[in-house]
Amino acid sequence: MNIDKKIAGFTLLELMISMIILATALMGILPFFFHSQAQLKQATLTGLAMTLIQEKMERIIQLDYDLIHYMDAPFFPDLTTQYTFVLPEVFMSPCTDVTPNPCGYQSASNLLVDVVERQGYFFTRTVDIDCMSQLGSLELPEDQGTHPTGLYLPNDDTIGVTIQVQWRIPGGERFVRSSTLVFDNSDFQLGF
Repeated sequence: MNIDKKIAGFTLLELMISMIILATALMGILPFFFHSQAQLKQATLTGLAMTLIQEKMERIIQLDYDLIHYMDAPFFPDLTTQYTFVLPEVFMSPCTDVTPNPCGYQSASNLLVDVVERQGYFFTRTVDIDCMSQLGSLELPEDQGTHPTGLYLPNDDTIGVTIQVQWRIPGGERFVRSSTLVFDNSDFQLGF
């Protein structure tokens, strides 16, 4: 009986050295993995916040001009009625789940506030509606060339709507904001 002593394999020492090399390589990669996970979560939250802005902006734009301009509408009997068209979420969860209810018209800041829950995260959405006197002049963006297009001076039939959504994360507080102008086109008629 001949026994071949050349059996292929690894010794325990070789296996331990390869495990140390592999562990060292993984330790260098792990911080990038955790950083990318945090960035993915932040992008998801930002996307949810932008969706909340878009939903509210579309609702506001579809309202009658006088219903958007809640502070200057003389036919509303009280503050409660003044913002219910823009902010019907005041009487819905999660606004009503918090005591005192943080949602509604905030007279100190002249803002409309509601709290929205999406995918287990809570977002605070503020809506700022400004009349023409508060807007002043707006710098229009440059055209395709290098010349600015000038100033736009809004008239009495123009209001500015700014919506901000903010949320808390372990590193602090984050927010996104969007603004638009809304025009009263009820008097606008096409002549044929």
